[in-house]
Amino acid sequence: MREFQHSCASLSNGTKPRRDLGLRQKIMADKIEIDIHEITSYQGSATPAFLRVFASQTFINASGQTVVGGNIGDRDNWYRQAEATLSGGVVLVAPFEDDNALDPTVINGIDSGVRYNVYLVDSKGRELAEIFTDIKISDSAAITTWEELQAFSVTRPMARHSYYYDAAQIDNLFDDLSLAPDATTLVKGKVLLDTIGTDTAVATTNKVFLAIQKSVYAESYASVSAAVTAIGSNAAHLIITESETISSNLAIPATTRVSIEGTGKLVVGAGVTLTIGKMDDCGNRQVFDVSASGANVRFLSGAVEKINIRWLVSAVGDCTYAVNQALASCVANSGGRIYFPQGAWTTAGDHVVCRNLVIEGDGLETTTIAASEKCAGIFTHGANIYDVKVQNLTLDGTSKPVAGYRCAADYGDGSAGKLRFENVKFYRCTYGFQIEDTLSNEWQMAAVSFDDKCWFSGNTYGVWCNTLNNVVNSKAFFEVGASQWAGYILGAGQWDITGEFAGSAYVGDHQVETAVITAASGITVSGIATATITAALLPNSPVTVSVPLTTTEHTDATLIAAAFRKAIGADPNYTSFGHIAGTGANLEFITLDALANDLTFNVAISTGTATGITAVTNSTNTTAGVVESTQAQGFYFNNAHGTFNFIATKDEGFRNFIVSDTSDYNSVINFVGSLIQSPIKLNGNCTVNTTNCIITNRSIREASGANVRYTSRDDIVPDQSAFAGLPFRTIAARRTHNFSGLTAVGSGQILDETIPSEMRQISQLSKCIFHNDSGFFENRSRGRLEVMSSVDPSGGSNWTLLKLGRCSATGEPLFYYDFTRRYDNGRLVLAGNQTSVAGAVGLDFNGDMTAVNFRGSEISPTQITSNQNNWNPSSSAQNILVTTDASRNITGMTFDYAQNGGDVRVIWNTGSFNLVLAHQSGSSAAGNRFLNVTGADLTLLPNQGALCFFDGTARRWRTMPMSAVASSIVNTPSGTISATTVQAAIDELDSEKAPINSPTLVTPVIGVATGTSLATTGLIKSSGTAGVGYATGAGGTVTQATDKSTTVVLNKTCGTVTMNNAALAADTIVSFTMTNSTIAATDVLILNHISGGTVGAYSLNAQCGAGSAVINVRNNTSGSLGESVVIQFALIKGVTS
Repeated sequence: MREFQHSCASLSNGTKPRRDLGLRQKIMADKIEIDIHEITSYQGSATPAFLRVFASQTFINASGQTVVGGNIGDRDNWYRQAEATLSGGVVLVAPFEDDNALDPTVINGIDSGVRYNVYLVDSKGRELAEIFTDIKISDSAAITTWEELQAFSVTRPMARHSYYYDAAQIDNLFDDLSLAPDATTLVKGKVLLDTIGTDTAVATTNKVFLAIQKSVYAESYASVSAAVTAIGSNAAHLIITESETISSNLAIPATTRVSIEGTGKLVVGAGVTLTIGKMDDCGNRQVFDVSASGANVRFLSGAVEKINIRWLVSAVGDCTYAVNQALASCVANSGGRIYFPQGAWTTAGDHVVCRNLVIEGDGLETTTIAASEKCAGIFTHGANIYDVKVQNLTLDGTSKPVAGYRCAADYGDGSAGKLRFENVKFYRCTYGFQIEDTLSNEWQMAAVSFDDKCWFSGNTYGVWCNTLNNVVNSKAFFEVGASQWAGYILGAGQWDITGEFAGSAYVGDHQVETAVITAASGITVSGIATATITAALLPNSPVTVSVPLTTTEHTDATLIAAAFRKAIGADPNYTSFGHIAGTGANLEFITLDALANDLTFNVAISTGTATGITAVTNSTNTTAGVVESTQAQGFYFNNAHGTFNFIATKDEGFRNFIVSDTSDYNSVINFVGSLIQSPIKLNGNCTVNTTNCIITNRSIREASGANVRYTSRDDIVPDQSAFAGLPFRTIAARRTHNFSGLTAVGSGQILDETIPSEMRQISQLSKCIFHNDSGFFENRSRGRLEVMSSVDPSGGSNWTLLKLGRCSATGEPLFYYDFTRRYDNGRLVLAGNQTSVAGAVGLDFNGDMTAVNFRGSEISPTQITSNQNNWNPSSSAQNILVTTDASRNITGMTFDYAQNGGDVRVIWNTGSFNLVLAHQSGSSAAGNRFLNVTGADLTLLPNQGALCFFDGTARRWRTMPMSAVASSIVNTPSGTISATTVQAAIDELDSEKAPINSPTLVTPVIGVATGTSLATTGLIKSSGTAGVGYATGAGGTVTQATDKSTTVVLNKTCGTVTMNNAALAADTIVSFTMTNSTIAATDVLILNHISGGTVGAYSLNAQCGAGSAVINVRNNTSGSLGESVVIQFALIKGVTS
């Protein structure tokens, strides 16, 4: 659209603007251009902004594009618009051209049936005037003027609005004209009847005569009363053209139609009632004077289409008595219509409405009814009142304690409803719209509605309610100022709310105190530092927070500051008052609310037992607090047992859009398809559901102590802070929270459904469920849950992703495990407080565990080619496989991150040379040294290993050889073991929590036991029939090969040897060796001839050596024997000391 001058003097091209509303159309390829034009008859008070064109229905234009239909009721669904500028009473409208040209509706002679309706609107899209209707445009018609376009469209004339002349005004214009001369056959200034002489006879059947006879002029009689008496019950037209006084009660029947013309007026006397049965519309002027005390005018049912308040007052202004007069007629008639012409009306208010009533004005911007003094309500709606409609006006409370429209049970006992507001503005009222139960009758208002042209602005409370079971539907626009509420709901029912809510500009600042960590070399001595926070509103002030610091983990000021932020952010006293922020070495302490600057707010940093940081005595007040008590508020709910549906709403600029202090889960707040930008503060029990919403700016806030059932389905969180702070940091052991199909931009994700990283504190929730449509903890595409966190905003700390456990009734964690993501390397750490709680046993694995594989990890670092100090294997794998090029020493061990108490590693020497773990060597840092169980250097031979456990208190690796664990256990509990079975003894030893090497078993019953050895100083005996001996697997057999002196090999503790059948001479000894690795030199070998030869013919003995025994066999007979003797043997272990 080209630029155009707003002045009416000339256009940018130098031509004079036309003032005849003429339009020029020019046919483009597919479009019709309409030139600049003027509206010279505009008399409205509102400022025009645009001339908008709406298509009557959706259609396809000649280019194949879809043109969407709309109407003025849908402000945003317009088709084309051009800028409109008001100057000197003339509205200048920019041309519709180029891309803004109109599509023809009659194409190639075919009428699509589509029509264009054109309206003048203000900057908010509200209708100011209907300019053209039912316009059709041909793609071939050469139309150059508005008259031709109107004729072609066969459109009706422009609608009459309040700024056009009405009938009375036109009559007055005619009265000002000079009279026409008497009529002749050529000059028709008067009707023929006017020229007839007084004596001319006229037939009684003449129609003109009959008309004259039915028209009765009041001035022809002594009084109006006399005229009415004369007319009687006959049908007549009573015309009043002069001021007439009604001095006594008078009822004009419906058979007499009253017209009050010219300067005619009926002055009703004191205490007199005038009743009218039928009357013509008298326009916007006074026709009744009811200023006398007790003067009344009553209209019978059907007497007039509507009662014009202007008939009853001398000028636009105070209408208190006039409104009561009009309402009295409506009450008597069980309904009616009361009309307020344009103008600024005032009233003392408290007008009680009746059934079947319409209260209407000329327009929201042109008719104002303002409270002139304090009153309960400008209009009041009592019980048992139904079917009331208020439209086209503004109810102005003038900042007095008044309700614009009040529904109150103190005007009758019973329910009410079917109350509609259309194009109504509630302005500067204490209560724009109020539903109040003053008699505790639990009455209700059913079917209350506000259309999308209604407007709440500048009210202390836009809507206010304290009754039950109301049904309210609002599509109104709410404009809420400082210290004002859009709604204050203390009752219940169902409220369906749609539309925009605009709050006041943000007022206030959050106080910020800043402390800077200074540590040139990081922590030089591990210990615990403290931060002491003092503030007037801080619970339990001053609050001291302990911060553990180590030399290995906190090596610079940035890492130390991150540790402070983490510890302070976990303190419940502080987090109920403020939040901790800052980057680098800065610590920023920010109040949750914008409060007045607190000079006592201070943060002191103490080194405590740690060394390396500089103490801070006083923090710096970097931002002074400014109270935000003047910011707008949205809706407040308390004791509201009902459903509140916010559908397609948009809020902006509120301190809180919702504040809920309800105490019942039957209070349900639903948001559907809404843009939630201001906080929703949930202080009590309630149910909250958000569906297909965009949620920003830390919106969902659940206060400590609240029990909220919250469900989110298919919402979008473009700002990761939506669920941060209050919502989940302070919830513990609360009700179920469900998230389904949640999408958060720029955060850790469950693939197509994501959870914002700010929800890391979700670990404090109880029974929290995250799922989507495919099932519990399941993603539609991969079937897995991904919980990720991005770069930590607090500068590099470790954050808990998930907390599992149990908490107390007050929400304090009792037993829990934390799944923590390490910031430095991303490793997942499982830690908790189970071991610190009496009776806790950690993790229990119950049921069938045969399919469970607990898999460790291993690493093979680069071969060690020199002695190592502070050795770093470069990975924290559990099993470390080490090789060396020669015998090497390791004096200490560390990893990419500092080791913590409870860490376990196993070092395996998989090379060919010895590996020495030096005991307490000063060559490595104190926290990396080995504290060997032997008290000396520990040498690992090839294929040997050492178990290393990090003692968090001693800050040492406690180390023992894997091959000598049993002999390394030196602690012995006092007393004896009372158990009578091995398993019970093990259980008893376990409960002592101290390993021993020499337990005393009091008459133990061993039963069926297996193992490698059993040592005892007493008698080993068996009372059973099985005896004492070897079990299956201990024995073996062997057969001698060449002759009786051939060596045999059998590495068993018992078994048989079958000798060769070579001849053995009489009285001769033969010896052979049995190689057997189980035999020691001090052992005893028992031999027995069991078969394979002459019984009693042989004698046997043996001498044991290391790894073998010599067996001697003697032929005791007098003859040679060639037999395969079978010898059975059993080995008994023996010692010489």
